[in-house]
Amino acid sequence: MPLSCTCTVYPDGSLMIKAFEPSTDRIKLLVAAVATENLTSSREIANLIGELRSEMSSRKTAFH
Repeated sequence: MPLSCTCTVYPDGSLMIKAFEPSTDRIKLLVAAVATENLTSSREIANLIGELRSEMSSRKTAFH
């Protein structure tokens, strides 16, 4: 089952990103205070997504 993701924008412009299992609401990754000033292109956004996926993968490996 694919994960769901929500992004919350804080008043200072930073993001909180939460990736979770939609069937259980179990949080797989929660990252707060993500700076957005460098997210000015699709490449930068893709790089951020890649970093988040890598972080989730490394956490999954560390706990198995």
